[in-house]
Amino acid sequence: MTAIAGGGNFGRPGARRVASAGADSLKAGQFAAGSMGPKVEAAIAFATATGHSAAIGRLEDAMAILRGGAGTRIDPGNAEISLR
Repeated sequence: MTAIAGGGNFGRPGARRVASAGADSLKAGQFAAGSMGPKVEAAIAFATATGHSAAIGRLEDAMAILRGGAGTRIDPGNAEISLR
């Protein structure tokens, strides 16, 4: 869990949150190293190694994350990036 609600182009015009993505669809270094980068890299490593989805989000949003209504889900494989 993190203090940030979701990933995706922070500080850039037109920024949108990443709702879900396949581990193979994301690139290393695509997210800021001091922010979402380490979280996304860890989620990619988990999804790739286990074949199970990983989720990134705030602890207080845990139930919504489990329902798919908050946070960012990283799935194993090459699913397309879905934005909120």
